Amino acid sequence: MKQFFLLGSIFFLVNCASNRAVELYPLKREKAPIADRYVFMIVLDGPRVEDMEQLVHEGKLPTIRSTFFEKGARFKDSTSVFPASSAPGHQAIMTGVFPGRNGVPALSWLDRSGKNVVEYLSSSGLKRLNSTLFNFRRLFNPTTSFSDTPHILYTALSGHPTFNSFEQASFGATRFQPKFLLPFGWEYAMSHNYEYTDIKAAEKTIKTLSKTKIEKFPRLTVTAFYTLDMLLHEEEPLSDRVVDTYRHIDVYLRELQKLLEKKKILEKSVFILTGDHGFHVTGKKALSLKKLLALEGMNAEEAALFDDADAIVTGRAISANTLYLKADKKWEQPAFLEDWEAIPSQRKAGSNIVETLLDHPGIEWILGKRKDGSVEARSKKGRALIWHTSVNGEDFYRYEIPAGSSNPFEPASLSLNKTRLSVVERQKSGTLFKGNGHPDVLVLASSLFDDGRAEGIYTALNPAWNIRRIKLGNHGSIDREDIRVPLWFSGDGIKPGEYGYGRTVDIYPTVAALFDLAIDTWDTDGRVLTEILLEPSVVGKESATEEALAKIELDFIRTGKLLSSLSGGLKGEAEKELKRRLTVEKNIRGWEQQLLDDYGAVLEKSSKKGIKARQILRTLQHAGKLAAEGRERMEVIAGEIE
Repeated sequence: MKQFFLLGSIFFLVNCASNRAVELYPLKREKAPIADRYVFMIVLDGPRVEDMEQLVHEGKLPTIRSTFFEKGARFKDSTSVFPASSAPGHQAIMTGVFPGRNGVPALSWLDRSGKNVVEYLSSSGLKRLNSTLFNFRRLFNPTTSFSDTPHILYTALSGHPTFNSFEQASFGATRFQPKFLLPFGWEYAMSHNYEYTDIKAAEKTIKTLSKTKIEKFPRLTVTAFYTLDMLLHEEEPLSDRVVDTYRHIDVYLRELQKLLEKKKILEKSVFILTGDHGFHVTGKKALSLKKLLALEGMNAEEAALFDDADAIVTGRAISANTLYLKADKKWEQPAFLEDWEAIPSQRKAGSNIVETLLDHPGIEWILGKRKDGSVEARSKKGRALIWHTSVNGEDFYRYEIPAGSSNPFEPASLSLNKTRLSVVERQKSGTLFKGNGHPDVLVLASSLFDDGRAEGIYTALNPAWNIRRIKLGNHGSIDREDIRVPLWFSGDGIKPGEYGYGRTVDIYPTVAALFDLAIDTWDTDGRVLTEILLEPSVVGKESATEEALAKIELDFIRTGKLLSSLSGGLKGEAEKELKRRLTVEKNIRGWEQQLLDDYGAVLEKSSKKGIKARQILRTLQHAGKLAAEGRERMEVIAGEIE
């Protein structure tokens, strides 16, 4: 069984390069002029930052040391996404959008629109990886046009040569590697020669680039390496094989730089090294969520949808899994945290299933969306509610500990209570990172539920525990070791030094800035890392009136009342925001009708286009509901301001 899983995994890793999304409404892009630069990104699957730093200081990674530690820009606290796993992590790097807004909420998830489980690490699900990418933020951009074309680094560089080598998020690349799957599947699954994939990824990248004439040389080359992930599941963090894998990356970087020097473009090149997620060492304990639910009298299935099932468990054998509840006979309606809380425990009188799940020593966190729009983060320590709104495309959050509860996070996070943070502030402030064992949980947890595809509750394991089977190492949780990844830059236009706080969604807008490409900030969760650029681009900042208006709305969302004094100075901003929201709501209604008119005939079919049409229709319907609620709130607020 394990061999078949590994074989499916490697097919996922290598076949995704050639998969293109089924586009219902393609976005036509003109070839934009770009800066005369070449960007080379290395994406590692499962790197541990502290181990890489140790190897650098021991002199075992000389090229990485020279490139990023002596001449480059490094972020001391840099994070990926939750769930901290491959598919969500890779998409965030390439799209600049969090999993709850890019259509890929987990390694596997229940698509209620199609009544099936989307499995990215499987022969059927891997073909959907790029197809399910969808930028939910664009739907709330009042100046945008509708398209399901993924917004990815390759499409941002449309018209210019690009090269995708083994990277999962591949849509729009002009060249792909590899072409043939069988050798990788055999070596990876049957021989457990995990290093084979990395060796071939490096060889094929160098060989392809060396044969490419400079006039056709890719402006962006992304090479992904997967050996670390498989090794760290089975071996100690700094075993001989793991160290050799890091050293192989170092050799690849050295050979790449030699090639670029020979091509006479080294001085025009930028190097980026990052990862999709981190890794933690586990203990020798395992649990089955399916069995836990069975003890409560629930018939749960793992990654499969059956009519007689009460719940579905997805997420693979990592440290974060999603539970989906059968809220109606056809599995069509979303289930909220209250729906789970309404199920009494059969093992503990006076408790509900959520409480008994959290009582288990192996479950550390439960994250879920409530019917009032808040996202609840719950641990054995306490509960926190996270509220979110957007004013003029800028995100604002409120973090609240309910009366009678305790902060579920570390003491270092206590200052977050009743704090409103904009996207700009949260990116630059160390409040969410420094001394925090669960960095950036405020944003990662709340954004996870935005696009409506994560219509379940997420469980995150105690790091000492495993799902179903024992592994030496694992990832997926919201803990620091799993979330932290390298975010290192070097080369043309980069200002060397050690910097504070960044995340992988910042790569997309920063690379765009390096190419002098204009990026609409409405469409990205990331920010341009201006502090590392020798010629920083101008970045917009929210105004005091936008923040004040967001404060009023957040209070209104929480309580249903206008608690803050309504200053007349906000009248103009409230009216502008209402106008924007009216436009957004009208756009979404129009796009929904357009989809029904154009593709109504395929909505019930099992074809690729039918599946995609149903997913988009459900997303538009969800977005339309959110847009109407936001417009109604702003109508009340604008009407109350004299």
